[in-house]
Amino acid sequence: MLKYLDNIAKRFEQIKKGIEINKNMWQFFPGDTIQLESHLNEVIEKDDEIESLKKSLAKKFYEARKLRDEKNLILTRLEKRAIGIHADEPGKLKEYGINNNK
Repeated sequence: MLKYLDNIAKRFEQIKKGIEINKNMWQFFPGDTIQLESHLNEVIEKDDEIESLKKSLAKKFYEARKLRDEKNLILTRLEKRAIGIHADEPGKLKEYGINNNK
């Protein structure tokens, strides 16, 4: 859980616990435990949404790295092919954006 949401959730839990222990003193004041439970659930639901998004984002980053690796292989092959095609005219490699200082 995010630290700032965890702090809020813990505070709601503590207040709820105190109200339950001292229920007779709270019977005439708003802020019953049902309301507190609703607030606490709202915080927990928001954290769950964020955790789900984090997992989804991590999956997308993994997919992006995998795609990068696949495309790098293709680009490397094409660059090597261009180097082979223009073996006798290395100046042409600049047209491909290849810096071949060998």
